[in-house]
Amino acid sequence: MDCVVCPSCELKFDVDSEEMRTDGPMPRRFCHPCDRSGKKKAFTNEESRLRMKERMLTSPEKVMLCDARKRAKKKGFEFNLDESDIVIPDTCPVFGIPLFKGNGLQCPNSPSLDRLDSKLGYVKGNVVVISWKANDTKGDSTLAEIDAVIRWMEKTITNLPAQQPESQQAA
Repeated sequence: MDCVVCPSCELKFDVDSEEMRTDGPMPRRFCHPCDRSGKKKAFTNEESRLRMKERMLTSPEKVMLCDARKRAKKKGFEFNLDESDIVIPDTCPVFGIPLFKGNGLQCPNSPSLDRLDSKLGYVKGNVVVISWKANDTKGDSTLAEIDAVIRWMEKTITNLPAQQPESQQAA
């Protein structure tokens, strides 16, 4: 029998009991009596960070799925993913850097769920896990916009005057 502890009253409940029933992909955080009575213990920022770190260590795909569902609902995007649609590779397919799961902090090497076509929602075939750095770099740009930036950078960098190191300029 799997048990879960209510963080407010610290009573143990069977995971499948009515008091701790699952209303969605994540189990209820507090037992039903504490939730209804408003006696929920507030978590400090540090406690919240540690809870998120624990969730990311145990099931990062589930965390990414829940976060994507919340973003889709908030922004009005279509959503039809399940946990099997989120596959976290060992390395970022864009930059080839290792992906670190569950370190509790967002960093360039954190896995990030990317919508390939930003106009579409979180739907099967339109998402891939890449590094946060790659996803941040891509943003919601289209292929044409990224190509325009590349062409501009190539032209601009090629036309820069050659600069000498400071030690040679003084001589």
